[in-house]
Parts: sequence; structure tokens; C-alpha cells
Amino acid sequence: MLLCCCVPLYWLAQWNTGYSNYMLAE
Repeated sequence: MLLCCCVPLYWLAQWNTGYSNYMLAE
């Protein structure tokens, strides 16, 4: 149960970080 909650949050945080870096690079 906990893994199901943590994995999407971790993935979302990683995606959000990459997206922010991409926007800053433009």
C-alpha cells in the first residue's frame, strides 16, 4: 500500500524537476 503511494509521488517529483530545468534552460 505504502509503495503504491510513494512510487507515483517520487516519479512525479522527478518529472517536475526535469520539467522545471527544461523550462529554465529555454
